[in-house]
Amino acid sequence: GSLREKDLPLAMVLRPGDAGGWQAGVENCFRTKFGLSPELQKLCFVTDHQAYSYEETTADSSTVPSIPTLYKTHSTTITVKSTTKAELKAIGLPAGDDFDTNHNGLHHWGWVEIISSREEELMRLLQSHGIDFSFSWRSFAELYEE
Repeated sequence: GSLREKDLPLAMVLRPGDAGGWQAGVENCFRTKFGLSPELQKLCFVTDHQAYSYEETTADSSTVPSIPTLYKTHSTTITVKSTTKAELKAIGLPAGDDFDTNHNGLHHWGWVEIISSREEELMRLLQSHGIDFSFSWRSFAELYEE
């Protein structure tokens, strides 16, 4: 098999004519990659529509060199609002553990904390004073809350 880059946001390709637009694409992504039903998604996740953004960029095709391609990127934030459902253990919740899926081939996944601008400010402050903060994101989040 092939090895893909790490630490990339979850992504899915939308095809022209896909019904439901990007919102249906998000639902389909969680269904196909993690086996989570639309009903479970509605119970456990919430889409932050304020965080939605859309961007168009032109670049050479990654599959056919020298062919300019228009990439349309829809981005949003999905927040886990409930980790109590037993079905979510398959995706490492509630602890935020790494997990594997075997939907369309074996894949290894990991949870990462989204860092706010205030947390980023704290990291820069620690770095500027020579303080090593090479600890887990959970530990950093606890420090930040203090």
